[in-house]
Amino acid sequence: MGIWDMQFKAMLKSKETAVASFLAERIMEECIAAGFEAINNVSYPQPYEELIQVRSRTKKGESNTTYTVVVVWDVHPTDPSQKTLTVQVKYNDSTGERSVQFHTVLNENG
Repeated sequence: MGIWDMQFKAMLKSKETAVASFLAERIMEECIAAGFEAINNVSYPQPYEELIQVRSRTKKGESNTTYTVVVVWDVHPTDPSQKTLTVQVKYNDSTGERSVQFHTVLNENG
């Protein structure tokens, strides 16, 4: 029985990681599509932090997972024609707090 419990816990953790990765990727793509100038006008005013609740159902019942989405961009300290963009999605699993982070640099010239 112990193996099945371990497999079930691993599947739950991978589900949470997959959801966090999907959220981070979707938001990162939206910010990249907005571009260098328009990123200030997208739906993520600075500083941006949002809680997203996701309900999941298994044979053992329902559970709610809270994901914290953090979006931060700054003008690059040495090159004002670039902005560094970080999208982080934090969540808790059975072993504690985890997070998924995506980073990129937006250039003024595309």
